[in-house]
Amino acid sequence: MGKFERAYFEGKTSAYKGGYAKADALIHSRLELVKEYKKKGKLLDVGCAYGFFLQEAKKNFVCYGFDTSEYAIKKARKITKANLSVASAERRWPYTNNFFDIITMWGVLEHLKNPKKGIKEARRCIKKGGYLFVQTPNKFVRNLIGDKDKTHISKKNIASWIKLFKANGFKIVEHYTEFPRFIGKKNWINKTLKIFRLPLGTNIKFVLKKEK
Repeated sequence: MGKFERAYFEGKTSAYKGGYAKADALIHSRLELVKEYKKKGKLLDVGCAYGFFLQEAKKNFVCYGFDTSEYAIKKARKITKANLSVASAERRWPYTNNFFDIITMWGVLEHLKNPKKGIKEARRCIKKGGYLFVQTPNKFVRNLIGDKDKTHISKKNIASWIKLFKANGFKIVEHYTEFPRFIGKKNWINKTLKIFRLPLGTNIKFVLKKEK
C-alpha cells in the first residue's frame, strides 16, 4: 500500500505536477457521463483518493468510496461525507453482492497487477442492469509519447480491454478516447475523438453494463 501514500499524492513519486488537486472540469465531465445512464442510486468510486468526485456526486447519488491509501482516505473524510473505506481493489471489496447501481474506476485498473480481480469484484458488487465506468491510459498513445507514471503497470490497448470486460460478464455500451487536458477548454478535440471513434487520445473511457 505504501507507494500510494503522501509522497505519491504530493507528486514526489507520481506524475502529479505540484501535487494531486481538484480538477473541476474533469469531475464535471465524469459526473455528466454517469448521469447520462443513471440519475440516482448507490454509487461506488473505486480509488476515490481525496473524494473530490464523491463530493460532487452526492447531489445525485448515495455515495461510497474506497482507496488503498490510508493517507488519501484520511484527507477524503475531511472533504466528503460519503461512506469511505481503506481497501484494495485486487482483494474482496467490503460490500455485499449486487449492492451498487453504479461503480466508477477512474484511473484505477492500470495500477493493478491483476486488473481482472478488480473487474470481477466490480461485477459482483453491481446490481443487474447497473453500470461500470472506467477510465484508463491508452497504451498505444502513451507508449508513443511516454508515460511518466511508473505505477501504471497494466496498460492495454482498446481491443484487449474489451476482451477482458466481455470475458468477465460486461456488455460494452460505449468506448472512446480523450485528452484530459482539453476537457473544459478545447473540448472540440475530445468531441471529435468520440464521434469518430479515433484511438488517438491519451485515455480510454468505457461504459459497461451488467446484464445478467
